[in-house]
Amino acid sequence: MYSYRFSDVKLRKGAHFADLRYRDGVEEGRSNASFSEVIRQLRTVPAGAYYTEVKLLGSDGSVYYSTGSTEYIDTLLPERSGLKASLEHQLSRGVQAATAKTSRKANSRQIEASQRKVNRSLRPVKGMESRTVHEGDKDYTQIYYKEFLIGKYELSSLGDLKEKISNGRRQLEHVPGAGVATDLNNFSGVSAQMRELGKGVKNESRYKGYIDVSTNRANAQDPQSVIDQNYSEVQGSLDVELMGVPFNVEGFYTSQDANRKAKASYLRFHYDVQTAKEKLQQRLNAYQSKLKETMGKGAGMESVYGSYANSLRGQKTQLLHRLVAESGIDSGTLSRHNGDLEKAYAELEQKGKDSLGNGADSSTKLRYQRLQERKEKTLARKADFEKRYRSLEDNVRKAEHYERLLENYRNKTMIDSAIMAERSKYLGKGDPSYKDLSKSAVGILPEGNTKKFLTGLTHFDAGIINKYESAYTMSGQNLKGFSVGYDAGAVRTGLTLGSTEYVSRDGNVDHYSTMLLRVDNHTAQNHKFSLLYNLTMPAKTMMSDNQFIGKNGATYPSFRSPTQIPSFVYDGKLGKYLTLHTEAATSIKYRQQQVFDMEHSAINGQADFQVPKTSILLKAGWEHLGRSFENNTLPYIRSGTERYTLGTSFDLFKGFLSTKLDYNFLVQQNLSSNAYSRKWGIDLKTHSRRYPSVGISYKPFSTFRSASDTLSVPQRPVQGEVWTVRSSYQIKRHKIVHRFTALWNRNKSTADTLQYVSATLQLGYVLSLPKFTMNASLGRIDQPANYASGDGVMSSYTAMLGVQQPIGKQWNVNLGPSIAWTDWGVQRLATTAGVSWAMQAKPLTVRLQMRYSRYRMNATEASQELYVGQLGINYRFNGVYRKKSMIESQ
Repeated sequence: MYSYRFSDVKLRKGAHFADLRYRDGVEEGRSNASFSEVIRQLRTVPAGAYYTEVKLLGSDGSVYYSTGSTEYIDTLLPERSGLKASLEHQLSRGVQAATAKTSRKANSRQIEASQRKVNRSLRPVKGMESRTVHEGDKDYTQIYYKEFLIGKYELSSLGDLKEKISNGRRQLEHVPGAGVATDLNNFSGVSAQMRELGKGVKNESRYKGYIDVSTNRANAQDPQSVIDQNYSEVQGSLDVELMGVPFNVEGFYTSQDANRKAKASYLRFHYDVQTAKEKLQQRLNAYQSKLKETMGKGAGMESVYGSYANSLRGQKTQLLHRLVAESGIDSGTLSRHNGDLEKAYAELEQKGKDSLGNGADSSTKLRYQRLQERKEKTLARKADFEKRYRSLEDNVRKAEHYERLLENYRNKTMIDSAIMAERSKYLGKGDPSYKDLSKSAVGILPEGNTKKFLTGLTHFDAGIINKYESAYTMSGQNLKGFSVGYDAGAVRTGLTLGSTEYVSRDGNVDHYSTMLLRVDNHTAQNHKFSLLYNLTMPAKTMMSDNQFIGKNGATYPSFRSPTQIPSFVYDGKLGKYLTLHTEAATSIKYRQQQVFDMEHSAINGQADFQVPKTSILLKAGWEHLGRSFENNTLPYIRSGTERYTLGTSFDLFKGFLSTKLDYNFLVQQNLSSNAYSRKWGIDLKTHSRRYPSVGISYKPFSTFRSASDTLSVPQRPVQGEVWTVRSSYQIKRHKIVHRFTALWNRNKSTADTLQYVSATLQLGYVLSLPKFTMNASLGRIDQPANYASGDGVMSSYTAMLGVQQPIGKQWNVNLGPSIAWTDWGVQRLATTAGVSWAMQAKPLTVRLQMRYSRYRMNATEASQELYVGQLGINYRFNGVYRKKSMIESQ
């Protein structure tokens, strides 16, 4: 049918993988015209046996090594066949899955319908046709291109085919190695099959997402609220694969932004590198698992089929000895004439006559005489003799067949093992990038996937983003711009550019232009070194604001100068138990004298030590922020502080009680004095299924500790403490769940000369049934009667009951009355009721939520009523976009 010689491939050091491409790699060749058309148009090969010879050549053209292998293409279309994928796509379009068994007559009609659909799908391709054949109890459609059989596909009813195809796709999606065949016949190697399966995935782009639209209407404002109660919102998300790379687009819009300085609406583009890594890691794990399974299966087949081949050769040897003894013909002569007795005897007789003519001795004459006698007896049983000889040849062919199959299995498994050894070089890192994973998948992924520029991307975000790069550069601020990272091999680089926005103390929105460059090096295992350069400057819109001049006592020329912050970050692990983190940064004002000292620097260090063979974790940290260190985009300015921290956590009573202890010592420095603060924190929790879980925590907090701080920084000095006690217990019996909760919280804070104290006590109960949920709570809140001075105590009590009940498969209703009262009477009486309806045939949900409130702010005010309603629509979608195949594009 064909004979091709491909262009030479230059080999590099280490494991090397190359595809022999028919369309651009053939140096010389000949083939049947129709056979070439199958390869070029259908990108497959007809069923049959294909032999490939590989030669390893030296620079002088001499042959160092030569080997060959035969691959058998089965008549059944393989899972990895592109033709099969196209065929299944056509068969499943517009068909409902099977719901019940059908009669034999009805099933026969449905099979005929399936065959007609196959014929229609193949009709646009000139030269292609299909025929229905019945083998055993199954029906197949055989697909031909002119005179060549491409393969066959099992037929059934369209509904059954739809269900079978859907199940197969789901299996391949969740178990990438599910379509890999490991049988002895037609085995092409795990890596080769994974590449072919990957081509099918590559030709499909999955997408999913949702759109949610809602509108909220009310007759008045909630008390103490400045948020507009009449507004509309639109929210949506789209997850899609572009060029095989998963991206997420997310957006939110609210009409409340019309009256806001700080907008809540956003649009965000995100390259989901984590999902990409998970999918690729899933393929690598599937390959590793399938290879282990194949190697184990191969060892078993070596034992079974190897023994069988040896047994066949043993039978052949025994039978050959008997045939030689019976006929007197040596094995070489029999083999030369393929067991033809007359030709074999003729050759021996001619040799005997030649010997006699040359004066042979008596022994030669005797052998010639005996040969004549055996000839008469053997020729009398010629048919039986030649039948036994054909049986001998059959044994030889069978033995050689299984030996070739076993050798092919060994060779392909050896190649797969080489790929496993190669991938281990890239997976030795603690946090491999997508590029590292792609390199480890060479030989498993389709050709070209590992060479894409996109595989080097470590992240890409655009729109409204919040990135944490380090404590002293970008530490989670909202940024309007973009951030991109790339893996260049020895280092990983990153660039973030945009505008940082936050609401200042006067209620205005401050804008800073921000740029950050980052270079990470983690070639040393368990050690990561990072260099960052952060540049910030006030945006022009902020500088043009008349309210800015004189703000915080800053001078205009000094403030508008860009601030440069170079930073060094180290994260590492020494041994098994010690983890280290440190960062050192300094701020440099543009066009000002550069001073590198502790006053202009920020430094922190953190060490965590896990005590061997215990649950004890010890922590120690130190942080210094110089008085002249400046980064106006940080959400919290801590210039002029030095902090020491100690902490530990451990479990007691076999994990029943977990304990955390923290100690903080903080020094605040300014021009005239220093202030000191020492704070302890504690967190205790119990873990048990038999007894209620209880948690107790005491957490102090503070900003700055002296009144003069207000003169140097815009934040107000605040310090305080929070006590929290919580408990929960769950009882589960026969799908009925009872959950009890209790919470007590006390918050005390001091700002300048004002003190605020509040306390909350809440008891809750949740009942969960398979189709019913109820929750109830009782609470008490103690807070200052006078917010301005913090004097007096006003106690309020609350009670709430909520129920949720699905009705059928489409409806869901909820109801939640609540009441709040105090010493002088009822403060608030409210009821919330809602209903949602989900369409049965479409992923569309409509919801309606209503709330009625009647409240009084104090004993002297009259009651007010508030009506609020919300109507929302949610639509979810998902699907697969497939590149058109040759069949579909005709």
